[in-house]
Amino acid sequence: MLALAQESICAFDLIGLQQLNRQTEVDTLRRVRDDVLASTEAGRDWITLVERVELPVASLLFTDEDLAGRAAALIERAGKLFEDEQSVVSDEDVDLGRALPAELAERVGAENAQVRTDLQAVGAALEQARRVSTVEVLKQLTNRGPLPK
Repeated sequence: MLALAQESICAFDLIGLQQLNRQTEVDTLRRVRDDVLASTEAGRDWITLVERVELPVASLLFTDEDLAGRAAALIERAGKLFEDEQSVVSDEDVDLGRALPAELAERVGAENAQVRTDLQAVGAALEQARRVSTVEVLKQLTNRGPLPK
């Protein structure tokens, strides 16, 4: 467990690796996080948001095979989209992407108001990505954080 913590592998990485049995898409998303999002304050705010929701959401994903499979499918799709700079986020991508955070927000319970708010911010960002190139999506994420300060 200590080795995992030292490598900064997040629960979403583990879900992707466990469900997909490969690292390609997970590695792509790590590069986006480390090389693009981490380069701006707004991007770092998105990283912080993911870190904040990770533990409560991971417990749901690790105990529900259907949710874990849906999360892995989204990781796979996002990884493929960001591998190709010419990719455009489709309506289907957005609809599938918004459905999972919405369901997770319902399941985290009333005591996790911040997690629900964070998941709603993810849904709003996904809506703004509709029919937008991945290059533009990254510009949006690195220029505008998830929540007003």
